[in-house]
Amino acid sequence: MSRARYTADSNRQRVPLRLAVPVWVLLGASLFSGCATTEADRAERTLADEWGVEIESVRLTAAEYMIDFRYKVLDAEKALPILDRTIKPHLIVERTGVKLQVPISAKLGPLRQATTTPIDGRIYFTFFANPSRHVVVGDTVTVVVGDFVVENLTVY
Repeated sequence: MSRARYTADSNRQRVPLRLAVPVWVLLGASLFSGCATTEADRAERTLADEWGVEIESVRLTAAEYMIDFRYKVLDAEKALPILDRTIKPHLIVERTGVKLQVPISAKLGPLRQATTTPIDGRIYFTFFANPSRHVVVGDTVTVVVGDFVVENLTVY
């Protein structure tokens, strides 16, 4: 019985190497045209430079009644405003314009991770309510936390 080797795909999931697409196919003509950076790469670098975070995922959870937004802190000082509990985050469904809030539990409080001292390399989360299942897999959303706005995030 042979062991399968693994590589990470764009969704941060591990897939067998034999199923992964070769790098030269993904890069295609962009290598030859001298334009190896994409719009998404530039946006990700700007997000890391300005806010000190990297988006990990936006996924449906809890039988599709919640949206799980996860991000990694790269620079704790820059990421402080995003983790501030006094700022109320919301999510906008781009297809319909519906604005979804962070649910507040009587015992737990808002369902989001926040701290006064973020740690570099740690992944933080925020849950958004999806009461009528406004968001479905494949939708694009915008996450807003004060001045921090990230558009065109695809929900998985």
